[in-house]
Amino acid sequence: MEVNVGFRGTLGLNMPGYDPRQKIQVKLPLGATLQDLFKRLNIVEPQKTIVIMNARILKADDPLPEGADLKIFPLLSGG
Repeated sequence: MEVNVGFRGTLGLNMPGYDPRQKIQVKLPLGATLQDLFKRLNIVEPQKTIVIMNARILKADDPLPEGADLKIFPLLSGG
């Protein structure tokens, strides 16, 4: 299956050839979870990100449907 991924902030800098005006298509096995996507993209600190699909924040064990449209944001902190 394939999902579409867009990166926000500086996260796309770690993806060679990534154009922030476009999303990338990532192939995953059927039934893959968000955690599987992190492994495939070599995101080593997923706890420092927020992933949105259909206006909903996903958890690491959430399954991804075919053709999912995902946005990955860096986690912000401060005060």
